[in-house]
Amino acid sequence: MCTWRRRQHGFMVIWILLIGVQISLFAQDRVPAIQTAISPSVVRENESFTFTVTLTWEGSPQDFEIIQFPQFKFQNILLVESGAATRSEQLSDSLQRIQRILTFHLKPLSAGDGKIYGGTVVLRGARGEHLRLSVPETTLTIVPGVASHPKFLAYIYLILLGVLAIAVVYSFILYMKKKRLFKHQATSLDALNEMYRARVAGEVDPKGGNLRQSVLHLQRIVQEFQHALGQLSPDQMNATVREQMSQQLQTIERKFQAIQQGNIPLTDGQFLELYQSVYQLFEIHVPSAPEEHVVN
Repeated sequence: MCTWRRRQHGFMVIWILLIGVQISLFAQDRVPAIQTAISPSVVRENESFTFTVTLTWEGSPQDFEIIQFPQFKFQNILLVESGAATRSEQLSDSLQRIQRILTFHLKPLSAGDGKIYGGTVVLRGARGEHLRLSVPETTLTIVPGVASHPKFLAYIYLILLGVLAIAVVYSFILYMKKKRLFKHQATSLDALNEMYRARVAGEVDPKGGNLRQSVLHLQRIVQEFQHALGQLSPDQMNATVREQMSQQLQTIERKFQAIQQGNIPLTDGQFLELYQSVYQLFEIHVPSAPEEHVVN
């Protein structure tokens, strides 16, 4: 009896070992192969490249599922983005070659040595078993980029920007000097009228164009004229003319306010009428002194 039990126990052990060997051989046949590649083959400074990890097996796409992607660490390289794709090739009626492709878009930080440290891919088989595949470490040489040497272009742009800034400042200084010169020259109402009449004719288009902007520009000129008018002494403009100018200015200002508040529709005809009113404002002159008859 004891001998029979020993034989039975031995048969069970052998049977279990045979099943284990078959499962192991079957699992080894089904383990996906892993390959890595770098594209382009020459990695240049400041130019992105792609690191590809490809898992290949024969069967169906459902045989394996990636449950953990490799968490790579890098030396002198920056990870930009990553992605995954599946490619299949029909080998027979019931067999396919499956490729699960993991792509990592990378960018070198500087010329010199670079390294992609190894990682681990964890797969889950169709029966729920887990497989851990190691991705080997990859070293590469980063050559200097073609566009990394001519840094003088940046200096050229800075120089051009500086020249442009100097030109703007110089134009502003000339404008202020010219404006100040006009102010000093406007020592009489006639000179003031002539100066602002030239400004209206040169700066504001009587045809309007952008009516809203033209009205604002015209109003600004009138306000500057009113301020300059207040600087004239009584000898340069008597009280009668000053009162006449003040009434004209009040009338024009009311038109500006009515247009801005929407009480008067802003049309081409309305703008032309306003333009003519402003232009006629500068036609008021100081009456000349009466001639004296000298009696001999």
